[in-house]
Amino acid sequence: MRRPAVVLRSVAATAALVLLSACSQNPAQENNYPVEGEEPALTFVYQCGDQISFTAHGNDESKWLFLPGKTVELPKVAAASGEKYSDGETTYWSHGEETMLETAGQRYSDCLIDRRASIWESAKLQGVDFRAVGNEPGWVLELGPDEQMTLVTNYGEEHIVFDLPQPEVNKANKTSYYSAENDNYTIDVTITGSACNDDMSGDAFEATVEVNLNYQNLRGCGKALH
Repeated sequence: MRRPAVVLRSVAATAALVLLSACSQNPAQENNYPVEGEEPALTFVYQCGDQISFTAHGNDESKWLFLPGKTVELPKVAAASGEKYSDGETTYWSHGEETMLETAGQRYSDCLIDRRASIWESAKLQGVDFRAVGNEPGWVLELGPDEQMTLVTNYGEEHIVFDLPQPEVNKANKTSYYSAENDNYTIDVTITGSACNDDMSGDAFEATVEVNLNYQNLRGCGKALH
């Protein structure tokens, strides 16, 4: 089966900061990554009550659905309202905040967007290998793809890209250390394999992350995405 093509668009980090700073509004804006000559792909994670969770990824022409146990690509079909995608066996219909899924003979009509999960899943589909977040000031760190390390800080005002260096790994201390520089910045990143809870959202993560940017110290939490 052909797999969906995904492209690095590092404004995903900026979108995450908007959400973390409680300024997120429209789900279509949170994951809109325009690239010249290419229609933007959107990624949304849905929770349908306590029955099923799934991810929709794609543009206006088609959607990939990552469902429990299978992945399908659905072409867009005519609809009286909203947007409808179907292959005859699986149907995904979205109209504003209302979303319906029909698959395997079951209909789920109470599917709501999990905005926070959507941002993390979007980064994963773009090829980000590790992602970390922190607060005061809000920041996001992404390792990969394309051998890049991207830091977005000051609530999206600063967007800094480095070549991704090889890490120094200390298995005894469960740490990975990265050091890089560009024309204006020096960055040191220490990832420690110890449990971490975001001090604003309360979300639990598998790693504690410390970033030193030109001697500015940032602390937060992160996890591997692949």
